[in-house]
Amino acid sequence: MVIGASIVSRPDAFRADVRDAKQTLEEAGGVQVRGYRAPTFSIGRNSTWAHAILAEEGYRYSSSVYPLKHDLYTAARARRRLPSRPCPDLVEVPLTTVRLLGIDVPASGGGFFRLYPYPVSRWLLTRANRANRAPAIFYLHPWEIDPEQPRQYQAPFLARFRHYLNLGRTEARLRRLLRQFPLGAHGPALPRRPIRAVSVNHLMDGSPVSVAVRPFQAGDECRWDEFVHARADGSFFHLSGWKRVIERAFGHRTHYLIAERGAAVTGVLPLTHVKSLLFGSSLISNAFGVQGGPIAEDSDSLRRLEAEAVRLMDAISVPVLELRGFSATRADWPSKKDLYASFRRSIEPSVERNLKSVPRKQRAMIRKGIANNLRSEIDDDIDRLYCIYSESVHSLGTPVFSKSYFRILREEFHKLSDIVTVTFNGRAIASVLNFYFRDEVLPFYGGGRRAARALAANDFMYWEVMRMACERATVSLTLDAARSAPAHLRSSATGASSRRRSSINTAWRRATHCQI
Repeated sequence: MVIGASIVSRPDAFRADVRDAKQTLEEAGGVQVRGYRAPTFSIGRNSTWAHAILAEEGYRYSSSVYPLKHDLYTAARARRRLPSRPCPDLVEVPLTTVRLLGIDVPASGGGFFRLYPYPVSRWLLTRANRANRAPAIFYLHPWEIDPEQPRQYQAPFLARFRHYLNLGRTEARLRRLLRQFPLGAHGPALPRRPIRAVSVNHLMDGSPVSVAVRPFQAGDECRWDEFVHARADGSFFHLSGWKRVIERAFGHRTHYLIAERGAAVTGVLPLTHVKSLLFGSSLISNAFGVQGGPIAEDSDSLRRLEAEAVRLMDAISVPVLELRGFSATRADWPSKKDLYASFRRSIEPSVERNLKSVPRKQRAMIRKGIANNLRSEIDDDIDRLYCIYSESVHSLGTPVFSKSYFRILREEFHKLSDIVTVTFNGRAIASVLNFYFRDEVLPFYGGGRRAARALAANDFMYWEVMRMACERATVSLTLDAARSAPAHLRSSATGASSRRRSSINTAWRRATHCQI
C-alpha cells in the first residue's frame, strides 16, 4: 500500500504526521504499510531530510520524486531516473519520465494518462522500459475512474481542468493498459530492480562528506552501470562489461576506479594498461573504444579520480595517461580534438520519414541496393561478420582483431548488441556489429567484401540498421570513427545533411620523469 501525507517545513511535525498515518492505516487494513508517497511529489532539494525520517519510522520505500518541470512538483532538477537509496534503509522510486529532444516527458500515469491519447501513453511506457531496462512506474487515483463525482464549480479553471479531464475515458484506458502490460506492486518488485545510492554532500548534522576513490571490486558491477546509465555523459564504453572483455580477449590489466561519497557512487573512471612492442606502455580510458574518460557528479569527485589516475600512472611506471571524451577535463593537459569523431543523427518514428530524410544521393544508393535484391538478416553468431570484417580491414592494411574478441563481445553484451548481415543471392557481402545504449544504436565493427561497393551493400546495410532501430523505438544512430575511417562510415546512409558531428577530445598526461 502506498500512502500520502503532508510534507511540512519542520521535521518534528513531519515525523508525527507520517507516524500517525502509518499507524492508522495499519490498524484499519490489518497489513504492514511499507510505502510512502508525498502529495504532489513534494520531497525536493529542501526536504531531503524526510527520507531519513521515513526510514526511522519503518517505511521501506518512497515514491515522492518526479524529475519533471511542473508548477506543483519540487524535484524538477532531480537527476534520478531509477530506484536509488537516499539512505541505507529506504529506497526512493522516482516516477518515470522519457527523455525526448532534451525534455523530460511524464510517462507515469495520473493526470497525464487522462490527458494523452492512449496510444501515446502506451508508447511512452514501452519506450521507458527499453531505455531504462527497468519496469516503468504507473499510478492512478481511485477518483480518476469515477466520472460521476460531484463537481466543484467554484474552483479555479486550471484546477477543474486538471481534475475532471477525461474522467469518463479513464477506466477503459486502464483496462487496455492492464491487458497489454504486466503489473506489479512496488514492494515485491524492488528486490529485482537495480538500486544505487544517491550522492549527498552533507550528513544530517551538516558536516561535509568527503570523496574517497577506490579500485573496482567484484560485486560493484550493478552500482557502476547504474551510475553510467544515470549520467548524461556516460557512454556504452564506460560500462563495466568492458573490463571483462578486455581482460579475457587481450590479457591487458585493467584499473577501474570508483569515487564514493559515503555510500553513494559519485564518479567512475575505466582505465586499461596497454603494453605492446609496437605502441609501448600507456594507461587509456577507455582502450578499444573511442570514448571514455572520467564521469562524475561534481568537480571534487572528478579531480580525485584524475589525481588517482596520475598516482596510479606513476606507481606502475606508465609514461602516458590518455583520456577520451567529448570535452577536455583539464586545460593544462595536452589534447587533440580530431583524432576521433562521432557522427550522430536522430531516427524518425516512422520508416518512411527516415527514408525521406536521407539525402538524395544516399537514398538513390539505398534504392539501388533494394533493386539488387539485397537482403538483411540478424546473425546469432560471429562467423560471417568476422570473415567480412577481416577481409575489409586487411584491404585497408590494418591489423585484424582476433575472432575470440568478437565472440567475447557478443557473450558479454548479448542483450545490448546484434549483428546485421547483408546477403546477395544467399552469399554474405556486408556485415556490422551494433551496440545499443539507452535509446541509441552504435554500429561499431563492420565491413564489406569487394563486391559490396558495386551492389551498394554498405549504404543498404546502414539503412537496414536505421530501419530496424526505428522499429525498436531507438531514437538516434551514432557512428564513432577515426579520422582515417573508410568513406562509407563518414558518408553512409545516415545522411550528411541530417547528422551532427562531434569531435572526441583525446587528452594526455605525461609521467613526471618524461619529457614533453
